[in-house]
Amino acid sequence: MSKVRVDVDGTERTLVLDFNALANIEVSIGKRLTDQKVWADLSMKEIRTVLHAALLRDWPEATEDDAGKLDISALTNLSQLVSADPLAATGSKPGQSEGTI
Repeated sequence: MSKVRVDVDGTERTLVLDFNALANIEVSIGKRLTDQKVWADLSMKEIRTVLHAALLRDWPEATEDDAGKLDISALTNLSQLVSADPLAATGSKPGQSEGTI
């Protein structure tokens, strides 16, 4: 699972893209994230939605407005979370296992 620390209005938070966050993003933006082209074509509103979903694990009461308060450098942090393969953001790939479930 990918994690990145960011500052939100003076408080350190963690962005986490796990399967729950990815599923929430798909529902919110109406796009399949397994299509690699989607990541390159996100609007600012959709990027804010991604940041919001990534904040929720660390900060469940965060709003999209809170996500919008992130400094633009959060986009660099977001790119660390998301690679060309969206499943890489979760730390898993099909056919690959780590530990037990």
